[in-house]
Amino acid sequence: MGQSFLLRESARRVTENPTAQKVCVIYGLILANHLETLTEFTHEELIVCKALENATDYDLKNFKEIMENYLKPTSNGRRIVFPKDFADIAAFTTTCDWCVYNRIFVSRTAEWGEMEEGILDMSTYYYEANPASVLLDNINAARQTWNYG
Repeated sequence: MGQSFLLRESARRVTENPTAQKVCVIYGLILANHLETLTEFTHEELIVCKALENATDYDLKNFKEIMENYLKPTSNGRRIVFPKDFADIAAFTTTCDWCVYNRIFVSRTAEWGEMEEGILDMSTYYYEANPASVLLDNINAARQTWNYG
């Protein structure tokens, strides 16, 4: 299957979701950029386009907030770290799970546990993957058209 077929099917699915108007704007910006420049899509852009098929505007809003406020550099990459008493943990964890499912984030569990602030932690961690920056860049570009703030 060629890129054009995959993108055509993806565009059909994105535009059939009337509750995700912001998703449609971002998808349209990605497509318009390539139509204008007649360039091929990068692997990361194809991943983002596929992820947008099942995205909600809430996912994009939470994703943007995660990327701008909750990334912590570690030796394993940039990890998502929420404050201890974070009120919206359930909603943001759901967004992180959406990101993992769509290859925007990766999840890792410490095999032997990790020491964090003197406590052995066996939790699952979310890390930024390469397509995350592509999605964030397109969300920021869409802010001129739609208010995500």
